[in-house]
Amino acid sequence: MFPGALLLGRDRSATRRWLAVASLTLGTVAFAVGAGLRRIVS
Repeated sequence: MFPGALLLGRDRSATRRWLAVASLTLGTVAFAVGAGLRRIVS
């Protein structure tokens, strides 16, 4: 169960904030994984 699921339908600004945080986290993780793969390859 995602914390964001509890916010859905209650507060749109809170849901938007959760989505922004989730996308930023995913972007950071993807960037870190990409950098790690680049180091391994090269």
